[in-house]
Amino acid sequence: MPGGLVITAAHAVGPVGSAVSVRRLHEHELHPGTVIWSRNDHAVDAALIRVPDAIDPGDLAALRWGQLVCGAGTVRVEAVGFPSSTVDPDDGARDTEHLAGTVRQSASAKSGRLDIAADKPPDDWFGMSGAGLFCNERFVGVIARANPHFPQTRVSGVHLATLADDPEFAALAWPGEMKSRPGLEPAELVSLQQPVEPPLSPASLLRADAAVVPFSGQEDLIERLHGWCTEPLPKSAFLITGTAGRGKTRTARHFADQMRRAGWATVVLATSTLEPEAVQQLASVHQPLLLVIDFAEHRSEQMAVLGKALNERTHATPLRVLLLARRAGEWRTQLPAGLGFAISATTHNHRELRTLDTPEERRVAFAQAVRSFAAGLHRLSERGGIAPRDWDIIAAAVQTPHLPGPMTALDVQLTALVSLLRAGGPTDGDDVVTEARDLLSNHEAEYWQRIAARHGLHLHSDTQEVAVAAACLLPAADRDQAIAILGRVPEIEELTQDRKGAVAAWLEDLYPSSADFWGGLRPDLLAEHLVAKALGRNTKILPVLLAQVDQRQARQAMTMLAAAAGPRAFLQDQISAVMATHPRSLATAAVQVALEAADPKPLRRALSSLVAAQGNDLALMQLLYHCIPNRTEVHSKLAADIAGHVVAGLQRRAPRRARSPLAFLSARTQESEASLARAIDSHAVRLAALGRGKEALAKARQAVAISQRLARANANSYLGTYAMTLNNLSNCLYDLGLQAEGLEVSRQAVTAYRQLLPPLPTQLSSEDDHSLFAGLATALNNLSTALGAQESLIAASESVVICRLLVAASDTYTADLARSLNSLSSSLNGLGAFSEAADSVKEAVKLYRPLADTLPDSYLPSLAASYNNLTLCLVALGNRGAALAASKQAVKRYQRLTTRRPGAYVAELARSLCTESDCFAEWSQPTQAYQSIHDAVHIYRRLVVDGQGDHRQNLKRSLYTLADRARQIGRHREADQAELEAREYASIDKEGPSQRDTRPPL
Repeated sequence: MPGGLVITAAHAVGPVGSAVSVRRLHEHELHPGTVIWSRNDHAVDAALIRVPDAIDPGDLAALRWGQLVCGAGTVRVEAVGFPSSTVDPDDGARDTEHLAGTVRQSASAKSGRLDIAADKPPDDWFGMSGAGLFCNERFVGVIARANPHFPQTRVSGVHLATLADDPEFAALAWPGEMKSRPGLEPAELVSLQQPVEPPLSPASLLRADAAVVPFSGQEDLIERLHGWCTEPLPKSAFLITGTAGRGKTRTARHFADQMRRAGWATVVLATSTLEPEAVQQLASVHQPLLLVIDFAEHRSEQMAVLGKALNERTHATPLRVLLLARRAGEWRTQLPAGLGFAISATTHNHRELRTLDTPEERRVAFAQAVRSFAAGLHRLSERGGIAPRDWDIIAAAVQTPHLPGPMTALDVQLTALVSLLRAGGPTDGDDVVTEARDLLSNHEAEYWQRIAARHGLHLHSDTQEVAVAAACLLPAADRDQAIAILGRVPEIEELTQDRKGAVAAWLEDLYPSSADFWGGLRPDLLAEHLVAKALGRNTKILPVLLAQVDQRQARQAMTMLAAAAGPRAFLQDQISAVMATHPRSLATAAVQVALEAADPKPLRRALSSLVAAQGNDLALMQLLYHCIPNRTEVHSKLAADIAGHVVAGLQRRAPRRARSPLAFLSARTQESEASLARAIDSHAVRLAALGRGKEALAKARQAVAISQRLARANANSYLGTYAMTLNNLSNCLYDLGLQAEGLEVSRQAVTAYRQLLPPLPTQLSSEDDHSLFAGLATALNNLSTALGAQESLIAASESVVICRLLVAASDTYTADLARSLNSLSSSLNGLGAFSEAADSVKEAVKLYRPLADTLPDSYLPSLAASYNNLTLCLVALGNRGAALAASKQAVKRYQRLTTRRPGAYVAELARSLCTESDCFAEWSQPTQAYQSIHDAVHIYRRLVVDGQGDHRQNLKRSLYTLADRARQIGRHREADQAELEAREYASIDKEGPSQRDTRPPL
């Protein structure tokens, strides 16, 4: 141990102050030592010995401290000691014995000791006491003694975690401040941890995991994260977002280190493929657990495996999931059930990291970075990664350049590293490239050349650049895949297989990876810059590199290209061209990556071009359509376009419609018609999402007509399709204000679903058809919106019951539950049950908020309407303050909607402004009440002039209210004008002044 300390069993040495002798594992020489701490009780049998000046810490491998955190199953452990069974009969010296076995986590629970079952025990364990116990190379405990109640196969040990809780032991083992203590790693979960590779090149000094520059800043965020961990919630998520280089990973790792020292089991989740068996161990972690998931937007496959394990976690200890992503995008809608709670992170627990905005912040960060990189470059030179220099002296001479703000932390550190390298190297000449990333690439190329020489390679610098760019674009699972990728690079493709293998080994050595054959250049910003630079020089190589890629490679390539494209028009053109060349492998990956990317525009443009050019390829269109989520804003127009192409393709492929009834047609022809009905229905849904209601209605009618004929001919097979299309038709009718027809269609949908489904169970199993129950809930909900109060309550209540069963089975149906709760609230409100109505709509608001943050176009209107409903309930309950707060929230959401989609939701905004005005009036705030109704009148005037619906009655009522509000604040002339205008509208409608709005104020 550091500081000349040796840990052993207390019963094997004397009390504190006793003199002992210590021998290192592979030595015969004995070193004198003294017992400085000892404890021997029911839980602990351990002692610390100090051996002064006998052991050089530099000769020892760094000790990794660990703890066992899983409460079920067995864990492999090992130890090396000196039992008496290994005594040499000639000189009496003991040899080593390797103990290998398992720890039974559920055994010896009362004593708190470790229960170890050895694989192959010796005749006698006597003397093995005090040996260090290791799990996955983490020191987790100390062998205490053989268990006298069992055969020689059983040995007991002491948990290192128990020792760490002893203040005296901790102060001796880890002297200094608490923040300098290492903390205990969860030993069973090592395979899940993202490994930290040592820096090998100048660029790698910038990696967040290398932590070359001391962490600073973000104090308020770290404090907020500590508060989040102490909240009384069993599980919760927090999201940190920001463009590349703002410090997301560094901040998260720093916080994870703090929580590990505080006793939490912390896992910075590996980016490589996770083995389900390893992930499953998370279900039994009995410690408070913190999971850090970097690049969360790009890890849908891992999230599925992770969600299953977390869904099965039964321990009551807290679970916290810290998500890191470049933006809070649609990727969160695809989180699995076990991580469904994480979707709410953007509502309450979300922080977007800022840049370094002030000159002083940038100056201080630059100075700190220069000092830290000087030490880092010195360590690199010792490893041969860079030519040796006196970097401390060079750093002292570096002047702070002009640092125009704002800048990310990475950009400041990049500038510092380049300034240091330029000061310590030969001049760049007169034609110097001033872009810091280019300058660092030049220094990185020197590193490439140095390592290439070790492998006996003499590649042109341009070839090296393309090869490294290829490694950044495409992961390689093994040597063969690496050679296959390199075989597409000009110059390298001409080499023999052995020489290609040498190039692959060179790239492996450049940027090692524990997950793949090679790791690629990091940080990502540098890799993106290098890829853009290489593809700019070699404009024809991208289609060659991406000619034969698997789905994982396609996703990484699309991710890298989307990030690198940015303002680079040439790269946008290359993405479109390569996607057109290899559409099936690349376009499907692009659909998913666009949902995750910080800037999805490059991929959206390429996909739109592909669909426009190859829309007649029905198989390709169907393949792409199935990749698009049911609700999406990133791909809303693309989905509608593809759906239209799918419909056209199916219509072209379908046989000519026979005049005979469908009942006499073949099953194949019937299924062809059903596929067409479903495709037309999907097209209607996509058109409605774009606000193209009339087109959507026409398509929905077509879908119902086909599915109705099918259901009459073969109800057993197609009644479900008919019910589904009826639901969508009713939605379209309601959206266009056709309430009477919508009501009739909703009744038909409810009838159809009841024919398909058994009586409602008390619990839904995985075998139940959840989609049919969800369809019935939707039909009932639609029905409730057009019925009288009592009938509406019955339908809405049943819809809520069904949705609660669905949500219990899967978080996928959260939006359905929110919608039904909102309808139930309206029904209760209409019957005067205001308290119950408020409770329902409050729950709906809570469910809608995270959904609206994720997909505002889809869910923000529902959230705004829920706030309006909540306002009415609170007014009826006499809670004026809460009603005013809710009305403000409704107005805020509708204002956001009108900004996102100009021309849409303006009528809803006007109505919410009228309600807000009434609330302000009740709260005795006449000026604000006047302003809200003034804004509403302005909107209604525009709607009347534009002829967008019949809003004259709304305008007339609002004008009368404006007149009242204006008089209250002394604006009598405006009040007279408003009342005169209202009377003119009343005259037009042949209504007398008696028709003025006489509603009592809210």
